[in-house]
Amino acid sequence: MPQRTNKFVAPVCGLLMVVFAYLLYDGYIEVKNTHEQAKNIIEEQQTKHRLITDMYMAARERSVILLTMNTEDDIFVLDELNLEMAKQASLFINARERLDHVSMSDEEREIFEASKSLVSENAPLQMVVSTLFMEEEREQARELLFEQAIPGQRKVLDQIALMLSLYERNAEIIIGDIERRSQKATRDFQILALGFFVVTGIFLVYTYLAARREREILRRNAEEKAFQASHDPLTGLINRWEFENRLGQLIDNPVPGQTHIVLYLDLDQFKIVNDICG
Repeated sequence: MPQRTNKFVAPVCGLLMVVFAYLLYDGYIEVKNTHEQAKNIIEEQQTKHRLITDMYMAARERSVILLTMNTEDDIFVLDELNLEMAKQASLFINARERLDHVSMSDEEREIFEASKSLVSENAPLQMVVSTLFMEEEREQARELLFEQAIPGQRKVLDQIALMLSLYERNAEIIIGDIERRSQKATRDFQILALGFFVVTGIFLVYTYLAARREREILRRNAEEKAFQASHDPLTGLINRWEFENRLGQLIDNPVPGQTHIVLYLDLDQFKIVNDICG
């Protein structure tokens, strides 16, 4: 029974090593994919934050430009400010279009669409105000600026600020989820690695002990065969071949100062005893 058990230990350990190696590789791929997904999510969140910030800065800058035009009389400066208005509008639209292609939660999408609606109402009004300043219709421009354009732009900025606040809240949730997934994947990988090394260690120890036991068995078998070849099985004394071998060694390799004596003993009627008793 022990030999049968030992026969299956090596295959079972080998099978476990293969299974653990596969699971270890699968765990490594999972950790790698988790880190890759985390990297992509973080990059996407950074892009989203940058685009929302660009929209907010461009929208605020347009309000600042209109307020500057309110205090400026130089037509050339007004023309430069009007060009800057167009530039900020282009920056805002570019950031908004790019943000529109970034994945958003339902709540983020709802706020984004609301801000688009507000911008579509307020942007033309801002251009009217800018044009009136250029045409030196200052009273009408001021009236539209402070009664409609600035309040409307404030609503736009509030919506964008709400998007930033929502982004920060969602970013914390996403980062927390990424950390939990990363920790779980890393922990699972470490457990699998530990299991693999434990099974490998058991297999190596078993292999070493089995090899040592096999060498011990071979040594004992060799000694037993050598003893059987050189000794009489009945009496346990050396047989004639071993006697002649030892005698030949003593004759061929004499040691100075040593004396050897051969005692010859003859038993009468020993053949009868040998035939009867074996």
